[in-house]
Amino acid sequence: MAKRLQLELLRHAIETGPNKLRELLSKVVELPKREQEDLSKLLDETTLSSMIAAAKVVTDRLNFLRGLYQIIYEYEAGGRVKERTQLHRILALNPWIFGEEFVVSTDD
Repeated sequence: MAKRLQLELLRHAIETGPNKLRELLSKVVELPKREQEDLSKLLDETTLSSMIAAAKVVTDRLNFLRGLYQIIYEYEAGGRVKERTQLHRILALNPWIFGEEFVVSTDD
C-alpha cells in the first residue's frame, strides 16, 4: 500500500509538476488532527471526487445566495428588481432555494 502511494505521488508530481503536489499535501498535513481523521473516515465512505462535487454544489449555492442578496438589497442602478419579470426568472432556474423537494418542480 505504501509503495503504491509513493508511486502514485511520484507519477502525479511528474505529470503536474511538484508544486501542485506539494500544495495539496501541505494543505492536508496542515489540517488539525481531528479534521484529518474526519477526512480519512469520509474517504473510507466515499470518493474524493464525490466530496469535491458536493462541496462545489454548496459553494455555487452560497455564491448564488450572495448574488441574490446583492440584487435584491444592494442594487440601486436601475431601481428595484421587478418580481415577475426578473426575480421570478432567477428563482425559476434555482428552485432548490425553497428546499430540495422543489428541485424537480417546473416553472409556471
